[in-house]
Amino acid sequence: MRNVRIVTATVKNQVEFSHMSLLGQSLSLLRGQAGLEVTVFFDNAGSRRKGLGEIYNTMLTSEHAGEILLFVHDDVYIHDWHLAHRLHDALERHDVIGLAGNAAPDFDEPSWALAWNRDKHPHGCQPGRFLSGAVGHLVQGRTRLSNFGASPRECLLLDGLFLAVNAEKVLEARVRFDEQFAYHFYDLDFCRQCHACGLKLGTWPIAVTHASRGAFGSPEWVAARDTYLRKWQKPESEGARHGAGR
Repeated sequence: MRNVRIVTATVKNQVEFSHMSLLGQSLSLLRGQAGLEVTVFFDNAGSRRKGLGEIYNTMLTSEHAGEILLFVHDDVYIHDWHLAHRLHDALERHDVIGLAGNAAPDFDEPSWALAWNRDKHPHGCQPGRFLSGAVGHLVQGRTRLSNFGASPRECLLLDGLFLAVNAEKVLEARVRFDEQFAYHFYDLDFCRQCHACGLKLGTWPIAVTHASRGAFGSPEWVAARDTYLRKWQKPESEGARHGAGR
């Protein structure tokens, strides 16, 4: 079995991460398992702050080619203590997996699930028949399940809270995160690059709780949205598809 490496970035220091972050707390159940490693980028704040795309790219190197890399947010609690086995099973079928995604997304929308064009999507979301996966969300101290649709399922877009990749396949395809997307849209852009390069994406059922519901409408989100839509506007050029993050 390939080594599984959990990769995350946090504004917290090592002690704070272990005791105060959801991911750090859940890792206390996972640490010590054979074939499971953890890489944490601590103190990612202030003048030292780096975007997730830049951080994740540091792991997409030949040194880690034989590993499964799990890129996960630090506000995610992983409930499944069979994580390594789940990821091995998932990446036998797919090259990139997530927990929630869309099998036939509207690429004119800046989301894998939500929608802003009310003429096409009057309810503010993309058709439910194309959605896949499930994620628990922390609401007032309790986990509430968002069940999007059947999983496993092949998808074209995946949510970035939890992305696991077959590092060897991604490296062979020469896909990297576009570093102009620091905290928003790095996931959608990465998925589109992977699909354009022939990699297979899909969802997989793994139990987690996520403490964030997104930052839709914030100035940072709006700026990243505009950059993302410009990059992928039709007709797509070869350069646009393969990203500025290389």
